[in-house]
Amino acid sequence: MTEPAFDDPGPDDPTLDDVGVLLGSVTVNSDPVNKPFSLETAWFDERRVFVGARAQRIRPPLDVTKLYDLQPRLRNEKTDDYKFLEANDPLLKPPVSLALEANVFAEQNLVVGEDFGVDQSKTPIVPKPKSDFPAKAGNVKVSADLFVQGSLYSLVPAQPPTQPKDQWLTLSETIKRFMPIVLTGIQSVDDPSTLSPTNILTVDVKTDRMGDLTKAQASAAIASLTFNVMSLITANLDPNANLQLSIQSATPNIAKSTPNKIALDIQFAAPTQLLNSKGPVIVALSVSYVIVVPPLDA
Repeated sequence: MTEPAFDDPGPDDPTLDDVGVLLGSVTVNSDPVNKPFSLETAWFDERRVFVGARAQRIRPPLDVTKLYDLQPRLRNEKTDDYKFLEANDPLLKPPVSLALEANVFAEQNLVVGEDFGVDQSKTPIVPKPKSDFPAKAGNVKVSADLFVQGSLYSLVPAQPPTQPKDQWLTLSETIKRFMPIVLTGIQSVDDPSTLSPTNILTVDVKTDRMGDLTKAQASAAIASLTFNVMSLITANLDPNANLQLSIQSATPNIAKSTPNKIALDIQFAAPTQLLNSKGPVIVALSVSYVIVVPPLDA
């Protein structure tokens, strides 16, 4: 038999050319052969592909934007406006919606509401996006308000050593990454002689997040002083001694810090008789401190 060409007229009797039209295929399992044919699990067969739809629009029975013009009789509290802030029935109240019962995958981009342009020459994006912005797929534009009942998460790449792994952060935690870390406190020193010989007090300040310690700023001040009893002071104190006590510097120690702790070195300037002698003038003190650490993403 000679295969007919594309434009050859087809006979009404299919037995004359033995050319058929494939309507579909059936997949069956041959083992075991003694069980009846069943379609109960046929849709799980990975070889089965369901028919798709090629369309540009899907419209519900009623258009909510033209509801008054098309159906004046429906102008009542039950069926007129689509009350967005209420929990609506997608199919009945009113029948102007499209209900999708399965997961939805958008392979390209998503525009919700009326589309709008983003002209970076008139309204620049700050900070300036990368050269490949926007991506060819996976973008979303929303023309009105967005209500979220759950949480929003953003993937933040690892930034060792303060953040050794990638993290999914909530919106509040993401905003914190762009805010400076401000830590304050008061540290007591019950035995000033322990500051000898360097006169450096190291304070371990706990933090739940870390910023750029290389740009951190800190300050410290003397909050309180406790003096020795007067008899010991007068017995051991040189009348010509310099009794000035001051704080020369307050510096975050990067080497001693960890992702959950900032080591703050407070340098004192004090004569031996004030803090470290047989009869010290000051037997206890406390200092207040402030640490400001810029965010890593600043």
